[in-house]
Amino acid sequence: MCILGIFMAAMGPLSQKVIAQEVPENCRGHSFGILHFFQSFGRVISLTITTSVSGLKLSSIKGWRHALAGFGLASIIVGIILGSRVTDCPHQRRRQKEKGRWFSLRDTAYVFSNGSVWVMLIMGVLNGVPRSAIHFSTMYFQYCGIPDWWASFIVSSSWIAAMVVAPVIGYTGDIVHSRYPNHGRQCLAQVCIVARCILMTVMLTCVPREAQSVLIFVLLAILIGFLAGWPGVGVNRPILTEIVNPEHRATTFALVSCLEGVGAAALGAPIVGFLCENVFGYVKVMPSAPPHTPSRALQLGNARAIALSMLCMTVGPWLLTLVAYGFLHLTYKIDSRHGSVSAGRGEALSSPLSRQAQNGEALPLVA
Repeated sequence: MCILGIFMAAMGPLSQKVIAQEVPENCRGHSFGILHFFQSFGRVISLTITTSVSGLKLSSIKGWRHALAGFGLASIIVGIILGSRVTDCPHQRRRQKEKGRWFSLRDTAYVFSNGSVWVMLIMGVLNGVPRSAIHFSTMYFQYCGIPDWWASFIVSSSWIAAMVVAPVIGYTGDIVHSRYPNHGRQCLAQVCIVARCILMTVMLTCVPREAQSVLIFVLLAILIGFLAGWPGVGVNRPILTEIVNPEHRATTFALVSCLEGVGAAALGAPIVGFLCENVFGYVKVMPSAPPHTPSRALQLGNARAIALSMLCMTVGPWLLTLVAYGFLHLTYKIDSRHGSVSAGRGEALSSPLSRQAQNGEALPLVA
């Protein structure tokens, strides 16, 4: 599992690095949106197939083994195809001829003096916290008296909404960036974060905690899902391709992804659980106690504790992210020169998408 985790963790930074290399700067947001859509769609398909065949037996071998082997083989084939078709950009090949295939830590020193990189690393931690804390939402809906199926449907509807809107997010981010290149993406993220904070506050504090509120919860969850991907897909990923040199993009993506995992594991769900039990009065239902249905007052008290804890660990980090984007307004204009046309002129001119753009042809979504 450790080896599988290593390879799975490498896929995100590498795939985003390829998009940054093959797609012109003014179209990267749209491509990141398409990537996010198919990543989410693939997860849904794989979970559905694996769960469906897990209990079956084919040739005396359990179905989940066939599913894992099949998806693993498909991943290997796709990796081989991409490895044979996607080449390093000319800018990177020149550096490899001059300094070899490996770059030293000295070559990446500028990254740690880059203000925008530090802002993005901090936002990586902050973005991981709500992503983990929001996992308590299913339990919250159950304590509100909503049936289990509807509770899971509310959460799933938010994920589906985020998946469907991802291409639109990227396209909108590209349009805003083309008109306001130095501040457009940051402002777009800030507006969406403010709207998401308002919706989350309404859902956790204003909606009555009862089964009759299920449709209101579904509507709010869908709206929150529509706003979920704007900072990441439409803003952060395109900006990360512009604030470092082309050969260091995968490294920077990996650092941000790593810190998101740290924020989720250390500051997300664990802090929500601590706040529930030690601050807001969550009462445990002991499994060793005689079986009985918790009283309605106990359920509402626990629902309130979970709601306030989630509010602290979702809206709180989002507000801090709002401040971080304010600093990005100050640093981005200077730092964007690293990944702009001046830094990667050779890669841009060699890309088939860029040549089509220069010739006035329509740009395809996939290279």
